Amino acid sequence: MMKYIAKLYSSKPNEISNYLNRFFQALEIPKTLEKPDLFEWESDYNNPIDLVDLINFHQDQCDDFQVELWICLDKNLFIHVTKEIADQVVRYIYERFPY
Repeated sequence: MMKYIAKLYSSKPNEISNYLNRFFQALEIPKTLEKPDLFEWESDYNNPIDLVDLINFHQDQCDDFQVELWICLDKNLFIHVTKEIADQVVRYIYERFPY
């Protein structure tokens, strides 16, 4: 089974943990990430539609955080999700994986 991947990168200390804590809070997920020295984060998903929440959050929050989002929908092919292309990436995911 193909795993779909989201990766976050930042060169600023605490940035990814603050970003993810706000993301978890926005989704009302009772989880807190407390690792201030985290400069890279990766998560695997079984369903690519699950990436949409993170992409939408990133589009809304990318001006507030120095965090870069990359997603993988095909083996070894990562897409850099920027504010400018986030809507297109979400549409593509829903068109490609309509379940």
